[in-house]
Amino acid sequence: MSRLFPLSRLEDVAFPEIGYDFSALKKQIDSVFSSMLPSEARMALTSGMAFMPEAEILETPEAYRVKLALPGLDPKIIKDNIHVQVSARTVTIQGDVHKKDEETVQNTLLMSQFSYGKFRRQFTFSEALEPANVRAHYQQGVLDIELPKAQKTTQKPIDIQIRA
Repeated sequence: MSRLFPLSRLEDVAFPEIGYDFSALKKQIDSVFSSMLPSEARMALTSGMAFMPEAEILETPEAYRVKLALPGLDPKIIKDNIHVQVSARTVTIQGDVHKKDEETVQNTLLMSQFSYGKFRRQFTFSEALEPANVRAHYQQGVLDIELPKAQKTTQKPIDIQIRA
């Protein structure tokens, strides 16, 4: 007699009939795959993020530019669903991406390779950023963020008086 077990419970199941405990095999497979994933992907998988949009980062002498592929978003609601936060050297982009409702109501969806759900991407740069001058816009499925580098200030040497 064969037994059927749901895959989510497989780690709890030993198969004495064939003399094998699958929990050890599952742990080994998980270990191999997690070591192959970048740390950001592992974080996304363990934190409940639905997907990681593809990114492209460019650099000029004056600024960094981050582009995120977010196809199929309704430009009218992107300001409410996508959030960009900038600190001294880091930009964090997170959001919740949904399909355009009118498309699915008027049409029958046969296939979709777009990703939907929650996401979070974070990038840290080697040079300080100028958060007050960051600009972002969404056009043709791409979120484009321009992150100006902080102006390097050259301070004059200051003579320090020593009191005795």
